[in-house]
Amino acid sequence: MSSAESKVYRLRGIPEHLDRLGVALLLSRFIVNGDQGDVSVGSLALNCERWVNRRTKTATLSFKKLPDIVSRDPDAGEWLLRDPTWLAPLVLDDTFIGLSPLNDVPEHEHHYDCIVLSGLASHPMGSWQPHGKDKSFMWIRDALPHLVPKVNFILYGYDTKLAGSRSFQTVPDIALTFIHTLQQGGWAGPGSTKLIFFAHSLGGIVLKEAFRMLADSSVRDELILNRTRGAIFFGVPSQGLDVSDLQIMLQGQPNKDALVKEISNESPFIEVLEEQFSGISHLQRMKLLWAYETETTPTVIVADGKYKRSGPGTVFVSPLSATSQRCNFEPGSTIQINANHSDMVKFSPGSKLIDRIAYKLQDMLNGATEEAGEEASEPSPGMMAASQIESHSTQIVVNHVDPAVDPDFWDIHSIIGAIHAPERDSRLEQIDIAAGHSFVWAFEKSSVGLTSWLQNDEKLFWISGKPASGKSTFMKYLHNNPFTTDYLRPWRRSANFVRATFFFHHRGTAIQKSLEGLYRGILSQVLKQAPQSILAIQSRLVQAYQAAVRAKNLGSLSHDLEALVAFCKITPNAETLGQLNKVLGCEMPLKAFRTIVIEPMLSTGATDSDEDLLHHVYPLRDTLLAVYNKDRSDTPSGLPAFQEMA
Repeated sequence: MSSAESKVYRLRGIPEHLDRLGVALLLSRFIVNGDQGDVSVGSLALNCERWVNRRTKTATLSFKKLPDIVSRDPDAGEWLLRDPTWLAPLVLDDTFIGLSPLNDVPEHEHHYDCIVLSGLASHPMGSWQPHGKDKSFMWIRDALPHLVPKVNFILYGYDTKLAGSRSFQTVPDIALTFIHTLQQGGWAGPGSTKLIFFAHSLGGIVLKEAFRMLADSSVRDELILNRTRGAIFFGVPSQGLDVSDLQIMLQGQPNKDALVKEISNESPFIEVLEEQFSGISHLQRMKLLWAYETETTPTVIVADGKYKRSGPGTVFVSPLSATSQRCNFEPGSTIQINANHSDMVKFSPGSKLIDRIAYKLQDMLNGATEEAGEEASEPSPGMMAASQIESHSTQIVVNHVDPAVDPDFWDIHSIIGAIHAPERDSRLEQIDIAAGHSFVWAFEKSSVGLTSWLQNDEKLFWISGKPASGKSTFMKYLHNNPFTTDYLRPWRRSANFVRATFFFHHRGTAIQKSLEGLYRGILSQVLKQAPQSILAIQSRLVQAYQAAVRAKNLGSLSHDLEALVAFCKITPNAETLGQLNKVLGCEMPLKAFRTIVIEPMLSTGATDSDEDLLHHVYPLRDTLLAVYNKDRSDTPSGLPAFQEMA
């Protein structure tokens, strides 16, 4: 029993509607004579891949009694839990390879993802947990989401075991797989959240190599680099490591001459990488923090036929190497941790270091927010790459991106305002309040079935009766009764919980008695209570938007700029590219070029054709940028400036 409780597992493919209790009940079916008390769910969060049609959840959990399939083959690493009624099996594993989200953040508050990379020969989950058999606490999962509540923390696991390994992968191989995982998670696409990284030991080397590769990659992949706001490196060397104690363990293994040799002091790989990374991080204006250890780390020896870190202590990564000498000239960017190389990330509950890391992380996020305005007005290397100069021609090729595919393009408040009908709730207000204790029986009698329905996932609860028998009064009673809220508590734990109502009124307006009114009423409540649900209908919105653009012959800023350059026969140079990139920064949600410029100028008679307009706009490009950078509420007052200068 103790061995089961001392290990953490991951469960993937969980249906989106299930909460922690539902997961425990589901897994208890696979335990012989088990119940929900045999399963302890440490976290439950939506998967990172938003592009999939059917999103699922991932849980981290432990068992008091192991599922039968695990007991039969405890070393398998991965087990499929099947049920004939399921579309796909659940996947239980103890390897944590790939992405493992640890918490959910409400969509309207979700601006940052923090991806966590562990080190050499470590476990993606266990390396961040205290020593001992009790594995119920992991500080990134259980403490940081409460201290820094608007960040989604995600583990990234990769295979770097040493003993018995047959792998000859190198740091670039691991980094490339990491980049592919980030692409799959959606961080290379438009509208992605900003990125922060935690990296320990080898994980930091992999992260630096990934940044180096991204800097040399396509514009699309470089979006990952541009969205990175910072990182905290824990014991990440900037000089080669002394791995002599590992040699006896790696005899005859391919990783001895591949990964291990690459990071050793026999290779210049790490030092060269550090130089390249320093330049990239400076250009990207990343906020970086460097944590270093101040206790010696036991070396690897053979004890009782097993390899153990119980030999003489050594300084595995020195403060100078872990901080690239910043501990001497920039101590404010460093964090001293009085532990050895392994224990420096194994914080126990109540550790002051957790609060310190949380404070540093929050300060990093605050600094990134303050710099966001400056970044929007300055062309980044990624923005410069979006325009290409053909040396044999004066044409500038602009990379056209449809803004409608970006979720941020769709203003949720405007959508809700457009479909909401003010008279939706007037019928509810007109219904009489139930007299006395008329309907108390609905909650008191289990035979009615109402209380059990409120707590389970059955689709409908049908209430019928003769005209004027009190159905509407009964529904209002249920709607307003606090017992209804209490019985819905298991559902309210879900980030996607929505409570929506609609009362038909056959003597009311068209909205109050039509199917359209029902759709608009329910949809407006869903979007207001769960803004993230707009992703479910975004494809329909994009189709409608694109159809409207084609029907009205509208354009976009990037297309207008391309036409402008061709019309004015402009020879591209560094200054021109800089100005074009500044103007391209104006193509943001709800600020389309034609709405800002064309409509006001056409309405005032400043121009009578698009072609004439383009002739006027190019000399005013800096004014256009200044108007856009003003507060949105000031935009109308800024538009006459175009008219005066035209």
